[in-house]
Amino acid sequence: MTIDSQLKTGSGMVQLIMPNPFGNDPEHRENPLANLDFGPAGVHADDHAETNITFYETEAGVGRAFIRGDHPLLPRLLEKYPQVRIGEETQQRVYLCSECEDGREFGSKLALANHMRSHRKRDDEE
Repeated sequence: MTIDSQLKTGSGMVQLIMPNPFGNDPEHRENPLANLDFGPAGVHADDHAETNITFYETEAGVGRAFIRGDHPLLPRLLEKYPQVRIGEETQQRVYLCSECEDGREFGSKLALANHMRSHRKRDDEE
């Protein structure tokens, strides 16, 4: 399967996987690239979510990003980070934080609930 055929999915979305270079070794669970923010837009820019490709650590040392298959930065990302893999198209449900402006995605309701605690803590501090 070529990369071009992997990018043409029924949904138009592609899952990118930034693997941990150390595999499942419990001594090396940290991977700074698991939370890579690739692109020209600053973190607080209005168009950050649409412009950049942002990986989120979904499991120890492994980052995932869900993007459009025709994202203009994708060729440059694959050139600079050849370790990035294109994941299988899944029907897995993704939960989004309604309060985060960067469109943070979570793989389960429990992960989203844990994240939402950070918003409640901030509200309590104000």
